[in-house]
Amino acid sequence: MRLIDANELKKFFKARMALWPGVDDVLDKISDAPTIEIDLVRHGKWINHGSFVTCSVCNEEQYGIDTGRFYCQNCGAKMDMGMDYETD
Repeated sequence: MRLIDANELKKFFKARMALWPGVDDVLDKISDAPTIEIDLVRHGKWINHGSFVTCSVCNEEQYGIDTGRFYCQNCGAKMDMGMDYETD
């Protein structure tokens, strides 16, 4: 699947309205096309505090988990930025 910017596409066709009489139909089709909602991927890392870890994105404390997990169970951040160790 490839996502497009429908507003930019409509600008492109509107600029050519005089050259192409059927462009109104194209603009209607673009406006009526189904849309999807996407969430941007958040990237984070575990911060190890010894007996628990926290997510660097939402700061949620998590106990007894495998720090090799690839995402935060609280906010869904992708844990691909390594691991920090808290020093007191």
